[in-house]
Amino acid sequence: TEQLVGLNGTIFRDGCLSGIWWEAGAAITMLVTAVVFLPRYMALGLTTTSAFLGERYDLTMRALVSVIFLAYYALVLCPVVLYSGAVAIRRIFDLDSVPLWFVSSLI
Repeated sequence: TEQLVGLNGTIFRDGCLSGIWWEAGAAITMLVTAVVFLPRYMALGLTTTSAFLGERYDLTMRALVSVIFLAYYALVLCPVVLYSGAVAIRRIFDLDSVPLWFVSSLI
């Protein structure tokens, strides 16, 4: 949501095409990463980055990375996605009288 609502909306409003390279570059990077790393992950039977780090280093590193990822998602990513999604839904459906916390709890 933060990409669809934020970056693409800004590019459309400003007409700045350099932001499109950010999206196209991300797609190209995902393809290259999938071609390079996916065969290695599948050969080792790994499904997550923390599992890879656990194999490469030790279980302490795996636990540390898992805690960092979990804290990032809980404290940074989820609130931003819920807030931006709630703002977009309020604007699209003209729900200015509905509290923002209520809209984000529905998401």
